[in-house]
Amino acid sequence: MNLFSNTSSMKNKIFVQKLNLLKKISVFGKSNTKFGEGVGIVMSGYGKNAVSFFPMSNVRIFKENVDFLYNSEIKISDSFSHKIFQKKLIGLLKKIHSEDRDFKEKDWDEFKTDLYNLPEESFRIFAPIYGITMDKATFSLGDFTIYNPKYFKDQLVVEYPKIVKLINEHVKFDDNYKISVDVVAKDMEKCYELGFKAFNSFENVANFTMATFHKTKRVGIFNYSKFINFECFMLNAKMVNRSSVILEHFEEVKIDDFKLISTENDNDIIWKLITSNKNQIEQRILNSIEWCGKALIEVDDSKALLQYIIAIESLLQYDEGKFIVPSIVSQSCDTIAFLLGETYKDRIYYSTEMKKLYQIRSSITHSGKGKITSLTLHTAHVFCYKIIKKLIGTEPFNKFQNKDELYDYLHNLKYGQS
Repeated sequence: MNLFSNTSSMKNKIFVQKLNLLKKISVFGKSNTKFGEGVGIVMSGYGKNAVSFFPMSNVRIFKENVDFLYNSEIKISDSFSHKIFQKKLIGLLKKIHSEDRDFKEKDWDEFKTDLYNLPEESFRIFAPIYGITMDKATFSLGDFTIYNPKYFKDQLVVEYPKIVKLINEHVKFDDNYKISVDVVAKDMEKCYELGFKAFNSFENVANFTMATFHKTKRVGIFNYSKFINFECFMLNAKMVNRSSVILEHFEEVKIDDFKLISTENDNDIIWKLITSNKNQIEQRILNSIEWCGKALIEVDDSKALLQYIIAIESLLQYDEGKFIVPSIVSQSCDTIAFLLGETYKDRIYYSTEMKKLYQIRSSITHSGKGKITSLTLHTAHVFCYKIIKKLIGTEPFNKFQNKDELYDYLHNLKYGQS
């Protein structure tokens, strides 16, 4: 008995059932139904070529099944935007409807094959980046390139000589620095999606590597303001008084600093993590870096502490999906103790301090408040930084591919076997 074959056949039957359900609730062609204000409807195309889904119950069924099919294979969701996949799926519904039959297993297989055979689109996506300064014309961090506005136009002309006229007509040249990254997908919408995702990660990683604990530096692509100016006024029966105060003010980061790509502090590895194909541990490291980057620029101390702890848990929590109960807290504290501590005294320190952070976290999540000091946040930040750097740059940790290998090693270390 071939278990894999049986499993594959069962999956295909599920796909066929879902496709036939979509066909059943589809309304093909122009509908004579009169819709009142606020009625939920999904429609693709016009007149006799239209495909519609209504009422709201059918709209929900449509969305749930399209989501299921879109996420059924990583090859689909990685290569196509949801919007384009839905458009092509509706085209398949029209085809089967025109043939006046139900779906068969081969229809889904042929549909996927047609999708996979579509050519890839390759683009370099550009966006403004704020909070930086540099002397060089360009500077690379991993697979990202930063452009100095003084030389940006000349650089594009050199890189894209065949479309100089289009560049002059459509590209906005201003005083803002630009950042770019190369993206590849099966449709342009997905290319934008991948680009935005990469820029969002870059912003968080940049703040991890460049922001200071005292929040004096900040790099932004989507989320940036050089300062926040808060204005208010007061009234009484005799007078009006106005006040204005700058709540935040950030220094510019000199981004072409060699330390940002130094091999000594492993920053060269961190930038590459954003766009590389990652194993399980590398993905956890990137998630942790991003949460730590968010915490470093968060003005609300309670939120910052929660983000630091999420950064630690996203790396080290073994049983995802479980509530934080004493056993999980104990497990996390032991893990950190044996990961960072070289001696008995060190391990007691790390375990004790981590338990204190969890106690404050518990107060915040249960009562909405907890006693947070600058030392609390500094401890959380240092723990995050040390854990990330240990896993990136220290053997044997930087050789592990998944969480099981990491936990087996720490478990053996805890019980005296190395």
